Amino acid sequence: MSTYPIISLVGRPNVGKSTIFNKLVGGYWKSLTYDRPGVTRDRQYRVMKLGEHLEGAAVVLVDTGGFLPDLPKHKLGPDGKTHDQLNSRRHKISEDSDQFFRLMQDQAQIAIEESHLVFLVVDGREGLNPYEESIVKVLRQKKKEFWLIINKCDSLKIEESADFYKLAVKEKDTLPISAEHAHGLLALRERLEEWWQNWSDDQAKKSLELIENGENKNLQDWIKSPYPVIGKVAIIGNPNVGKSTLLNQLIESNRSLVSEVAGTTTDPVESFWHMDFSKEKDMPEILAQGPVSLTLVDTAGIRRSAAKKDVIEEQSIYRSLRCISESDIVFLMTDVDRGISQQDKRLVALALDRGKSVIVVVNKVDMLSKEKKESLDEWVDMVKKQNPWMSYCAVVCISAQKKWGIDKLKLILRNTLVVLHKKLGTGELNRAIAALIEKNPFRVDKANYLKVKYASLVKSSPPTILLFANRELEISPQYRRYLTKGIRDHFSLYNTPIHLIFRRGESREQQKLQKLKDGPISMEELNP
Repeated sequence: MSTYPIISLVGRPNVGKSTIFNKLVGGYWKSLTYDRPGVTRDRQYRVMKLGEHLEGAAVVLVDTGGFLPDLPKHKLGPDGKTHDQLNSRRHKISEDSDQFFRLMQDQAQIAIEESHLVFLVVDGREGLNPYEESIVKVLRQKKKEFWLIINKCDSLKIEESADFYKLAVKEKDTLPISAEHAHGLLALRERLEEWWQNWSDDQAKKSLELIENGENKNLQDWIKSPYPVIGKVAIIGNPNVGKSTLLNQLIESNRSLVSEVAGTTTDPVESFWHMDFSKEKDMPEILAQGPVSLTLVDTAGIRRSAAKKDVIEEQSIYRSLRCISESDIVFLMTDVDRGISQQDKRLVALALDRGKSVIVVVNKVDMLSKEKKESLDEWVDMVKKQNPWMSYCAVVCISAQKKWGIDKLKLILRNTLVVLHKKLGTGELNRAIAALIEKNPFRVDKANYLKVKYASLVKSSPPTILLFANRELEISPQYRRYLTKGIRDHFSLYNTPIHLIFRRGESREQQKLQKLKDGPISMEELNP
């Protein structure tokens, strides 16, 4: 099998596409779901494994936002005059959502073009909608194979939704399900496995020609990386600072939905960024092995608590914060107008506390006047002085839209990866720490000074050093910072936090006595 078949879930908003996606994909990843149209906006890709009896059987499932062909120009909403059946009595759509639906329409069109099979999801409770007839017309014009998935059909009887027969879909390709209650999903999987067995490499090659000639030429690469994945980069920041534009520029594809409306991204959007350092000198082993990949994650904008609008934004922010914890490197993105806000400082503190390398990306420098561009370096130096943590965090000024500064950002990322995977020789590390303590001794009490018996690098990414000393808790934060700065300068460990862990080193006799207290001890342990 040369590639995975791609299956897109399309349909009008709020018919349960994301719920179906979550149930089929399983695992920790879940698309954001809420009882409101327009929650899903970007395309979400996940590999879905099929039955164990089919070796290597898998498909790529694509969750899309609401698809509304021939979207009317008037404002969407159940106003009684437009006869718009998009909204039930429970929902209203805001002006911002109107703009999102127009953007989501383009995203759904891209997903359909890429797909080898389309799941048209409809709401069995509400019945056939004129928009769904328009979607079927689009699918048939594009000669796309599609199945009709009738969701929210708890009784699993197609007869209860007889009006869907107007779509003239074959009975075998019409599947009633209830994703919320997991009814009918087993039958859907079995039908999909049957379809997969009839899939051929010739079909894959023919369908991939459409992809290669289209917008996303590296589609298969960022669905599933062909190279070892060595880490994850989370792009975080306030809404509307250019995070989605940066991701698209880095992978050279229209992956993430971009608009001037703040809050466009709700779910984190992932893809792979490929690079090759194997021909460069003095590379860590993991980078010298050949081409490697980083997972790039575009996150929802994070605003202060008082500015949050609703539960959707709260859930989006929660997912963005989780991405920080799961990443190795964080791009804190801001723009030249905002500078470094209090919210940015809180996000950086959170990232550094969790051991993440932080690269500050200042976007939209193309909007500066000529005079301000000339003083940009002075502005960066001023910001660094105002924020002590930036003394070792890299700062790069770019224009994501104009592609200015992208090469410099890639170079900084390359240097950060080298530092994160750098090995520290135990002997040199102990000599460096001994010299630092000798130069500036630390008195732990009236009678004693800090003595470090042994130090060792126990973890890279970030560098974590274990120090066996005569004291464990008494070391002040100021002295920890002194040691950290000295180690960073000695080993050139820039753009990464360094964690120092002190453990009280016990003598061999004390260790033996402790073992005797804990239980029986052998002669070999008493006399090693």
